[in-house]
Amino acid sequence: MISKNLASKLNEQMNMEFASAYAYLAMSNDAKTKELGGTSHWMFSQYKEELDHAFKINKYLLEQGETPEFEAVSKPKATFTDLEEMLVATMSHEVAVTKAINNLMSIAHEEKDYASIAFLNWFVLEQVEEEDVVRGLIERFRMYPKAHLLLFDTHLGQRV
Repeated sequence: MISKNLASKLNEQMNMEFASAYAYLAMSNDAKTKELGGTSHWMFSQYKEELDHAFKINKYLLEQGETPEFEAVSKPKATFTDLEEMLVATMSHEVAVTKAINNLMSIAHEEKDYASIAFLNWFVLEQVEEEDVVRGLIERFRMYPKAHLLLFDTHLGQRV
């Protein structure tokens, strides 16, 4: 049986996942208005994934005999100056989610709640993947200007 403390913290995490979904939807919309269809699609996929995470926690709380409580979701940042700012904000957000998941895992270990530890293992590994993917996107994005410069330089080098 889950403790009231851990149930409360999982409930907070569920609401954080809903807020994450909201933030990714706002990013998707911002990208779409800037004609960045690929980015919009990626962010919308993240939106749906965050909803899945929230629903997973909701289901677990119900299975543990707890009633999930929904909190108000604050308004997310809706516009970004460029794609790099959006990606850096995404990374910062994922790092915060990782910290929250790690905190939940610490509580589960302290309470010797093995069912919750098993449940949270999936989220721990999911966050490793999330951070890795976003870190890769940032690095690739930062390479693009250099790659374009090299192509331009090559073109100039072909002058007869």
